[in-house]
Amino acid sequence: MQWVRSRAGTAGILGLGLCVMLGAAPATSTYHQVVQRIDEAKQALTEGGSGAEKAGDWGTFFDAVIGELEAQATAETAADRLAHLERLGRMRDALATKSWGPSDRTRAALADWLEPRLGVARALRDLESAVAELPGRLAGDADEAETQAGEGPGADEPPDRLDEDSEPADEEVEASDPTVDDRAAPEGSHAAPVDRDSALKQKWATYVDRLNQAVRDYEGAESVADRLNASRKLRGGLASLRQTQASYPWAPAQALSAELDRLLDRPNVQVVADAGVLSPFLNQYVVNPEVIYFKGQTSYVQPGPKTGFGLMDSADGIAFYNSQWSYSTTPVNNFQQQVAQDPQGRQATNMYYFGATIYNTNHVTATAVLTPDGLFVYPQNAPNVSAAFGASPKAGFGPGLTRAVAGLIGYDRQRILSELQQQALPQIRAETAQGTQELAAIKSAEQAGQINSQIRQFLVGNRTLRFQDFAMTELAFASNPTAAYINGVLQWAADGGPQVGADFPQPPEFARPDSGLTLDVHLNSVLTNLAAGYFRSDQASEVENLLVKIVPPEGEAPPGEGLEVVQNASYEDLLKAIEDVRSQSDSPEAVALRVSKPGEPPAFAVDSEGNLVVFVRDLTIEVPAPEDFGNRGLFGFASSPRVLRFIIEEAEITLAADFEPQDGGRTVKVVGQVESVTYGGAGTTVVAVGDTEDDTTTLNLLNRSGALGVLAGKLQGQDVDTSVPTDQLQGFLISSISDLDPTGWMRVVLQRDPTQPVPSPAGLTTATTPAAPAPAAQPALVPTGYAAQ
Repeated sequence: MQWVRSRAGTAGILGLGLCVMLGAAPATSTYHQVVQRIDEAKQALTEGGSGAEKAGDWGTFFDAVIGELEAQATAETAADRLAHLERLGRMRDALATKSWGPSDRTRAALADWLEPRLGVARALRDLESAVAELPGRLAGDADEAETQAGEGPGADEPPDRLDEDSEPADEEVEASDPTVDDRAAPEGSHAAPVDRDSALKQKWATYVDRLNQAVRDYEGAESVADRLNASRKLRGGLASLRQTQASYPWAPAQALSAELDRLLDRPNVQVVADAGVLSPFLNQYVVNPEVIYFKGQTSYVQPGPKTGFGLMDSADGIAFYNSQWSYSTTPVNNFQQQVAQDPQGRQATNMYYFGATIYNTNHVTATAVLTPDGLFVYPQNAPNVSAAFGASPKAGFGPGLTRAVAGLIGYDRQRILSELQQQALPQIRAETAQGTQELAAIKSAEQAGQINSQIRQFLVGNRTLRFQDFAMTELAFASNPTAAYINGVLQWAADGGPQVGADFPQPPEFARPDSGLTLDVHLNSVLTNLAAGYFRSDQASEVENLLVKIVPPEGEAPPGEGLEVVQNASYEDLLKAIEDVRSQSDSPEAVALRVSKPGEPPAFAVDSEGNLVVFVRDLTIEVPAPEDFGNRGLFGFASSPRVLRFIIEEAEITLAADFEPQDGGRTVKVVGQVESVTYGGAGTTVVAVGDTEDDTTTLNLLNRSGALGVLAGKLQGQDVDTSVPTDQLQGFLISSISDLDPTGWMRVVLQRDPTQPVPSPAGLTTATTPAAPAPAAQPALVPTGYAAQ
């Protein structure tokens, strides 16, 4: 860290310091994906050789769409914005009348962008109208209203609870009457010190005004920081609205809450697994070899060959089927007594002992649907029932004489068996089919219960999936014959704080999943949730600071060998670490520094260039002061400080990175750099610290700007070049990783590792019996037929 004394050098350093404090990453326009589709359509017109008149007409239309998109983002009033959005709605409808691929895709992107915004704008209009109908009066003039609005809490501040005197308490009106329930206003509103009705009406009016302003700020944000601040206000307003409506539900406010939720909190993760990936887990046998005791009968079951597996269409879960032949044999118990219940049969039982064996060749299809609430199994059976009957002559003179007489009149053993079969077989078939269905339902419910008892440690209810430290809320499953889809909001599992979803839909190029396992992640919202969750966790609560020692290793040793991190280090520990590093290495990369835990968790965003932007607040970084710093400062110090303490109120760090799978997907090479570092906040300063932590001197403006500029310069341009192993993917290899899209989305595609065995998770494997040969005309064993699972 070198200081220069010349005026030019001083001015240069001051300029650098101001630049790093004033810079800002550009925000991606909220309608970025619509413009993308329009550009693609224009390109198609050019490449397709369309006539000049046709291309001109389309170009005029598309330019009008872009004009309306830009106009709504800068509209001064909510009414103006709604008018622009309504015009965009008519343009969307006009596109529906055209049958052209590029225009269809443009319409889909426009509809996806427009519908939640149109919903918010209309809900705000309706709420404003409903507020106007409430009893009471608003502030008498615009200046007074503006003064009151400025004094109240912001939409992102803690809830503004009403005191007991302000809560609705009109005993003459029913509790269900809207004039009572509507009266509680959300946080971010302000009431003038007047009568109760007017105070609550003013609170609602102020809330609506502020929310409209937050929407304007969000849509018109030019920097990532502005977009993030507007997003925080909108989310704060939504949280306040939810809290108020939990106690005082009001239809106009509830409608606004639903529309804001649709705008701000889309799923931030989508996992798509094709049938090839899922087959080892879901393609299972559904019949086990076993002995079944049911309704007093004993059946001997053997599985036949597997006949099918596949995914199915479902909007409510992951639906799939397994089908298989099953064979069973059931020697009928007490058949003699059953024959004797018939009068004619009773005469036959005086002559013979009768027996029967039921054979059932059943085709079993088990359809299963995995939902956020668990697994549901629906068995289907196609039994083919036959039976063999036998008659053994009874011993003794009486039975023998009766058989002789019966034979003389034509009722010999063969005729008796034939008539018995004609009378008994229809009933046997009906009862066997019914028993097959009943048993299938019982077995399916038992198996589903066993599997659900195992997966409930993951599917914990309330549309939530938990795995170790992570959770996915707002869970949704779906499937089609080619793939299964899982959507949700990824967050830290143990965190009860606010979570954010994606504020952009997936890019158009992500519309179709790749083969294998496709993971689409809205990176900035996922990182924001995980960082916030960890920040509020018990592990993080114990951390006050981290002392980091970096001594670059010699040769080709991995960089990690020269890294040492100590938690909650004292200032004396920092000074010792500085001396230790200096004694070990002269490398400019060698350093010891202490970083305090920020005052709040970092937030993440993505700029219009597809760079990741990290926002940190209330951060303190302590680094070694250059030797003889006091003698070489811009204006000098009385003594040489040991440490420079950077107290940063706000910092914005922009990172660019490329990801490339290597070694067949077993490692990922990460190459990138720090693109920019900017500071903000009036409290950002630099303090020179001496031999003790209390021996401090605050740098003046020139020294502070220069030091901040040099720190930013040290960080800015720093290269990242490392490889990350993928061992924890357990049987999968990374096939590709997309660039980070300006909307915040990126795609990771994985494939099965052919060198690794396919895992068989407990609870999904139902049988390991190999496929049996095709059913014979008269199988040795024929089942009663049931779906084992």
